[in-house]
Amino acid sequence: HLSSVDEPITAASTVSDWRKGRTVVEHITDPVSSSLQEHHGSLLQAHDSLSKQHEQERASLDELWLRRRQLAEDLKDKTATRQIDSRCLVHGGAPSTGGSVRVSERAANPMPLPIHGDPVPGTRQTVNGFGTSVTLGPGTTSARGAAA
Repeated sequence: HLSSVDEPITAASTVSDWRKGRTVVEHITDPVSSSLQEHHGSLLQAHDSLSKQHEQERASLDELWLRRRQLAEDLKDKTATRQIDSRCLVHGGAPSTGGSVRVSERAANPMPLPIHGDPVPGTRQTVNGFGTSVTLGPGTTSARGAAA
């Protein structure tokens, strides 16, 4: 963490200030003073490095939050589109058969319209290409393979 180097920096600065407060005669460079100065410098470098890393992490988090918000908006739009498509299918806005059917016809007749070769239930007939029934003779089959 960034705050983990604050205490050592403060301690090193305090010791350095005390040593600088000596009289002029005592201002000598000794191994302890040199070591304290090196330690203080390395602590400042570590603090700078942690600060830069913290800023990079913040920028990455900001970018991730932006992308998350964009994905949430995209999901919202796609969900709305899916709901519209579902309503169209339920209410007959888009015919599932190959022919074109008006919405009012689809709503009035929820069953799919027969197509060429469909057997007419309860009879020995099939539907021809024009929607009218055609009687099948013995042993003939419809276009869908149903025996008459």
